[in-house]
Amino acid sequence: MPFRSAAELLSLCEVRNLSIAELQLINEIAYRPQADLLACLDSIGTAMHACIDRGLRTDGELPGGLKVRRRARALFQSLDTAAPTTWFQPTT
Repeated sequence: MPFRSAAELLSLCEVRNLSIAELQLINEIAYRPQADLLACLDSIGTAMHACIDRGLRTDGELPGGLKVRRRARALFQSLDTAAPTTWFQPTT
């Protein structure tokens, strides 16, 4: 189901009674097997979670020459002390 703009995308979703995610899944599996697509998405999700976990555990500077200080760990720790026990915890 091709579309050329956000308006066309939303119109297609409304006409077909699909969410944007459902319509995009239909479009993606037109080009590759659904199992391959889902495996690729799982791989991306795993990489994203690993990046988040690493950021929540690491102090110092970000890689590269810009000398950007890492802030995620300190921010997470300050939120974690004020949050209920059901709040997000990094995976191990």
